[in-house]
Amino acid sequence: MLPGDARGRARVRGLAQICVSDAHPLVVPRIRSYLEKELHIDEAGRNRWLAHWSMQALQAVEAHLSNESDTGRFCHGETPTLADICVASHVIGATVYFKCETGSFQP
Repeated sequence: MLPGDARGRARVRGLAQICVSDAHPLVVPRIRSYLEKELHIDEAGRNRWLAHWSMQALQAVEAHLSNESDTGRFCHGETPTLADICVASHVIGATVYFKCETGSFQP
């Protein structure tokens, strides 16, 4: 799930980390509960907040993918990597749970 070269491995790990370290911690149940119970944000407001940060992560990934020559059919080249798994799961969460419109991103 990682490329054989050090630069490729670093790139794939970096793309994956945008989703798993930057975005995912903001949408876990513990955070959703805090927004609702401690900050008294209603469900609609909470989901707008979560959608915003989900889209920010996808925009960051898209910026890397669209500006780097190593991007191929998949995040890095022509075979799926760890980055693809992380990005795909983030897109599913963003679209299913927070109703984000992701059509503007490159397929």
